[in-house]
Amino acid sequence: MEDIIMKKFFKDNYSLAVALMAATTFAACSGSDDIIDDNMQQSTIQKTYTLTVTASKGGDAMTRALSLDGSTLNATWTAGDEVAVYKGETSLGTLTAQAAGTNTTLTGTLTGDIAVSDVLTLKFLSPDYDGQDGTLDYIATHCDYATADVEVASVADDVITTSADADFQNQQAIVKFTLKNTDGSADLSASGLNLSVGGTLFTVTPAGATSDFYIAVPAVSSQTVALVATVGSSTYDFAKTSVTFANGNYYRINVRMSECVDLTSVATAHVGKVIGADGNVYSHAFCATAAGTTASAMIGYVGEKNGTYGTTYYNSTYNHGLAIALTDVQNTSGDEGSQSMNSASAGNAAPNYKKVCPTSCSGWFLASRYQWNNIFTAMGGSTTLRTLFGTVGGSNMMYNSYWSSTSGTTDSRNMFAYGFAGGGWKEGNSTQTAYVRSVFAF
Repeated sequence: MEDIIMKKFFKDNYSLAVALMAATTFAACSGSDDIIDDNMQQSTIQKTYTLTVTASKGGDAMTRALSLDGSTLNATWTAGDEVAVYKGETSLGTLTAQAAGTNTTLTGTLTGDIAVSDVLTLKFLSPDYDGQDGTLDYIATHCDYATADVEVASVADDVITTSADADFQNQQAIVKFTLKNTDGSADLSASGLNLSVGGTLFTVTPAGATSDFYIAVPAVSSQTVALVATVGSSTYDFAKTSVTFANGNYYRINVRMSECVDLTSVATAHVGKVIGADGNVYSHAFCATAAGTTASAMIGYVGEKNGTYGTTYYNSTYNHGLAIALTDVQNTSGDEGSQSMNSASAGNAAPNYKKVCPTSCSGWFLASRYQWNNIFTAMGGSTTLRTLFGTVGGSNMMYNSYWSSTSGTTDSRNMFAYGFAGGGWKEGNSTQTAYVRSVFAF
């Protein structure tokens, strides 16, 4: 991490800064054309006040005009910057920065009902996070967002004074992503970057290809961050779970990215990764979404169709591997969702699964017992599969019993189901119920 100084001053992992809210009240008076009632309620007239307050750098405040100076991120006010003033949730007016610099004087007129001890919220806001170009200049102009609270100390001759300076606190984080190849030995120069932070998407388009991207993001706690970069004619991605970006912090992150391949190039190392509806393989479901496609399934097995793999549903076109849906099927119409059903219904529900999958695959079907066993082996066991569904797949883990398409050995009316809770195969009557997870071959 680097030290940071923002529009007022702000060091590494300190809070940045800008401004928030205020209030106006309205009252009505009533009367008659002919009668004046001395007891009639007096009108409440909104007053106009002048407020001048110092926007102090305070040691950890920040707003606009960002520049990188060694290991310090500096920020200054720009003359003419406008700050909105609120009392509660009601707008009172705006203040204007009188000069440029790390601190400034904010002056303006406010209209409303303001009294001593009222808390006014100052809000500097321009959170246009989408459309960023990866530079500090864009963030300073379009993405700055900070707030400060001040208490009214006195109201005399329509002039308001406050008990302290306005100490702005930033309401976002700034992250510098440096894109690297898989082993970190070289930079990747990207002409575009799609970023997903906790499911919120950002599209960053630099003026020219670059490996360094400065991006403003709202604070998140324990969320997944995914990046998809366009590098020449190739696509690279990266995903990390349990990421926290705190308001006011400046982060520098070296991102080791993997090249996305298509289904024809899938190898055993790709087991556990996600296949998009576009036919490319991504590190995480959020990466597929960031790339503009649907996350269809997780790669469960890569190998040949011969031997114990099982040849059902396979031909010379779809013999490379198996992919597992990220969610259950809840009915024979193929809707997403978890709902137990009998074996006959499972056989109809699995191929009707409505999630989009690549055109270069077999289409959805119900896997056989042998196919499931190969998936378990490839993934290191059914427990690993459950964990992957909770992390890479981004869906609920499977703890219940799931149907296969394999008939029982003791009675032809029975079917095999796998119990993920206990970790074993069960032969049960086909009228009993279990859950359904579709697969496709590629």
